[in-house]
Amino acid sequence: MFRRIIMQIFSMALVFSICWIELLYFELISVIYVVSMVELTKIPVKVQPPAPVSPELVNRDE
Repeated sequence: MFRRIIMQIFSMALVFSICWIELLYFELISVIYVVSMVELTKIPVKVQPPAPVSPELVNRDE
């Protein structure tokens, strides 16, 4: 009887610890994902300036 209660408590603790480890792992992955997304948005993207439009191209319709 007493041994069965000990085994039950041990199995519950094992399941709880496994769930806790999974939760921590998920938290770690989500934090790494958010930090990497923030770091990626910090990288300056070189935007090409628009080419100067010649007046002949603008007035071509007329």
